[in-house]
Amino acid sequence: MAEQQLIASLQTQTPSPSGEIVFIHTRDSNPDHLTLNAHREMQFADAVFYDQAVNTDLIEYIIPVPLSL
Repeated sequence: MAEQQLIASLQTQTPSPSGEIVFIHTRDSNPDHLTLNAHREMQFADAVFYDQAVNTDLIEYIIPVPLSL
């Protein structure tokens, strides 16, 4: 039974995810050098990924959204 369900689910066409990826970078990591568009993108992003080199002041521009599980 489980094997048949797995095979059926693999044969079902699922739509590709839609959306976009935006890369934001400031040469000197100064938040004052963000463009208005970059600021807006950070505020309305569904997810934000950054590394350990990010200026923590930039993280303040991200509006937290509560996760619902």
